[in-house]
Amino acid sequence: MKSIPVISSDEATRFFSAERQDYTPVVIRGLCAHWPMVIQSTEDVVKTLLEHSAAVDVSAFKTPLEDRGELRFNKNADGFNFLQRKMPFADCLRAIFQETKTPTSCMYMGSSHASRVTPNLMATHPLSI
Repeated sequence: MKSIPVISSDEATRFFSAERQDYTPVVIRGLCAHWPMVIQSTEDVVKTLLEHSAAVDVSAFKTPLEDRGELRFNKNADGFNFLQRKMPFADCLRAIFQETKTPTSCMYMGSSHASRVTPNLMATHPLSI
């Protein structure tokens, strides 16, 4: 297995300003250390994200608890073990947070660009790159 490069936040500007053709992942240690959300409780992080949330839909996936969050074919291989639906980002975030308190299923939000679901977050949580 190929290891993921690790760089410091001081090296990030140079790293991203270089002519790059690949899209390999990189870990940037300390990049968000100054963000208030890094030291907040989960409840406060959810509150912050909701304060910055846009009225956009995301894909939400839900599986039974016994499937431990695995998204796959069902036992008969004639369908899937999960439900998928579009829902507003804020509702999805609230539902996921509720599942952390009182689990009834495993819930997952499909990939979304942060600038789409929380367009104003970077104004209060800037990055130095």
